[in-house]
Amino acid sequence: VAEVACSSYSTIAITVDGRVFTWGDADGGALGHPANPCDVPTRVQHLRWQRVVHGSAAYTNAAVATDEGRVFVWGGNAWEGGIAAGRTDAGPTEVKWG
Repeated sequence: VAEVACSSYSTIAITVDGRVFTWGDADGGALGHPANPCDVPTRVQHLRWQRVVHGSAAYTNAAVATDEGRVFVWGGNAWEGGIAAGRTDAGPTEVKWG
């Protein structure tokens, strides 16, 4: 494991080869995968084609950055106006820069 980040309810771990695992409370899509409950590290399959190098978690939200500078977010589905506002995908969504 290269990096670990925690919120009050969930944990995200990034491996040295760029895989992403999450576990903990799944409220609001906080884990980026459908496992609920999730008491063991579970891979975020949506990111399997990415090499993730950094990640962050806060409450029911998470964000990761890849080695190519791409940013993906997920969670926040329980809060109006959160990072998930207006999106329909339950897993990670790439941030589109304007």
